[in-house]
Amino acid sequence: MQRQIEMTADVMGHSLVYWVQDVLAKGLMTAGGRIYAMTSEGMQQGRSAVRSGMRGEGDSGAHIRQLAMELAGMEITANAIMRG
Repeated sequence: MQRQIEMTADVMGHSLVYWVQDVLAKGLMTAGGRIYAMTSEGMQQGRSAVRSGMRGEGDSGAHIRQLAMELAGMEITANAIMRG
């Protein structure tokens, strides 16, 4: 089970960070750039769990928030979009 969770985090979150790092390193995104990540209902449930004192986000929520904070100084935004 732990291996599956780690694989999911890698595919859904870490890969986004790696992609953004590569894009920035190649100079393909500048001020005004936008990053969007698809998320799921699991992220919304994860937020409720965090508010109630429990940890647990099921997807790239933590990654996209960190990207948003780190890239704000470069005037690049990062947001998650949930279907529905």
